[in-house]
Amino acid sequence: MGYALRCYYEFYGSTEITDKIIDRYHELVKLSERYKLGIPLIIEADGLMSDSWDDVYGKFSAKDMKIFRAKILADAKGVDAVSYLEERYREHAAKSKEDASKEEFCDNEYYGPLYNFDKDDKGKTIPPEVVIAMFHAKHSWEMPAWAPQLLEDQPKNHCLVAVFKYWSQKYGAVPIATSSRHWDFTVEFPPKTAEEAYALAKEQFALSYQMAGPNEDKTDSVQELADKLLNSPTWKVWFD
Repeated sequence: MGYALRCYYEFYGSTEITDKIIDRYHELVKLSERYKLGIPLIIEADGLMSDSWDDVYGKFSAKDMKIFRAKILADAKGVDAVSYLEERYREHAAKSKEDASKEEFCDNEYYGPLYNFDKDDKGKTIPPEVVIAMFHAKHSWEMPAWAPQLLEDQPKNHCLVAVFKYWSQKYGAVPIATSSRHWDFTVEFPPKTAEEAYALAKEQFALSYQMAGPNEDKTDSVQELADKLLNSPTWKVWFD
């Protein structure tokens, strides 16, 4: 996976302590601000992401990768994030109603930041291998162009760039970590009122159906997500 990143990166094995990785991330943020080294991103190198990157991006030349990323950023300019999320919300709300009638429920577990640890056959947590990559991006919201996702059931990367830019401008949201299934953010201006939190919950549900699909208790999953987002300085948007 390292070769496919096309940038400076630091590798941490699965036995590394999470706090150490987070501390190093913040060190790199400060170094980057001082020496213009790029923008750090924590990448959980799970098997799916590593294999996908090696199979696809590992075959790209440096020039090919530069062109590929530039196209994602260019395509993002044609996406109105608010309209995009509103349309997806309507689609997901209709799907949620249909699934509830069929008693097809979602997990809706809201994972905390930063890691989705796997578990072995005995239920023991297995921490992932982690890479901190230093991407030469201009803005943190460009990260989906620099660490693009490959799964078909996720939003297109240029749409993610548009949404991340919108969230950056509105909430001061900074994507700091990713894997094949999620994005983690730190948030400078989280929603302060219940109304604002509910609006954001609808947006996150729009981006990912798994965030607030129908549950067995038949309660308002979007409201439950909103309760967790209220005043929260971190977000995790995950896909399944």
